[in-house]
Amino acid sequence: MYTVTGNYFATGEGITYMVLFTRGYGSKDGPSNALDTFTKQFGEYMAQGAEVREGLHFDFNGAKLLLSDDLKAKIAEWEKTAGGLEYHACLHVNLS
Repeated sequence: MYTVTGNYFATGEGITYMVLFTRGYGSKDGPSNALDTFTKQFGEYMAQGAEVREGLHFDFNGAKLLLSDDLKAKIAEWEKTAGGLEYHACLHVNLS
């Protein structure tokens, strides 16, 4: 399982939090496949600063906004049994 996270913020553009949990299936190694999936979901520009970590991680910037405690528990439970587990979420807030 891989956790891929990204943040984007700029003056006048607000902030965007992104997360992807994935098995990292594909034709490359797991981290590369996970980043490829993140890129397909959120775009090449947002993927430039993405961080890939092995395992489930719920301690990233914006986690409290993208994941409830119930959802974190279910993802941790499903990781043990679901073969094709994948979850993604994004929140964008324009503060201008």
